[in-house]
Amino acid sequence: MPDDPPHPLLPFIRAAKAGGASDESLGAILRDRGWDEAGIRRALRHFYEEAAGMPVPERRGDAGNRALEAFIHLAIFISLGVWTFGVGSILFALIARHFPDSQSGFYVASYRTQIAGALAQVIVASPIYFLLSRSDARDLAHNPDRARGSVRRWLTAITLVLAGSVVVGDLVAFVSHFLNGGLTARFLLDVLVVLLLAGGVFAYYLPALVRQREPADD
Repeated sequence: MPDDPPHPLLPFIRAAKAGGASDESLGAILRDRGWDEAGIRRALRHFYEEAAGMPVPERRGDAGNRALEAFIHLAIFISLGVWTFGVGSILFALIARHFPDSQSGFYVASYRTQIAGALAQVIVASPIYFLLSRSDARDLAHNPDRARGSVRRWLTAITLVLAGSVVVGDLVAFVSHFLNGGLTARFLLDVLVVLLLAGGVFAYYLPALVRQREPADD
């Protein structure tokens, strides 16, 4: 028997099973009442553990799969950071060239060097990110439970914290320059680039973290 408290759906499932209801029909009814797949599976697990008088055996020897999953997700988020930073560097260089700062000047050699380095980041990191993300999406389509894996949740949460911090810092810098009367076209464009890149990452991964949330049993 499981050590955690009885699932609130257990009385309903017991009565429905006594009447001959199948797991499929129960699942359809519960989904119609707002229960998600994970909650339904957990309730059925409690029911069958109660009926069998023992917990469902855990699969052993899965450490290798978890290590591989951690490596893939870490590679996804690192490559995301590299290519977004590269895109930002390219845009910053273009802005600096077309809106030069009279105090610092603009040098063609440094512009070319910055563009070349940033392009290298995008060319190398973006295919890694998109290929791994596509492979991960296909894997999730066949194994939806992996969306709630602890490694994925933590890395997604860290990415959101970093992206959110950048957005907040960007807005603080904008307000500070505005209050000091130091707004320029170049600064506004730089702020917009940061807001679009960091905000885009935040907006993309926030729904993913919500979907990954482990539903409560009670």
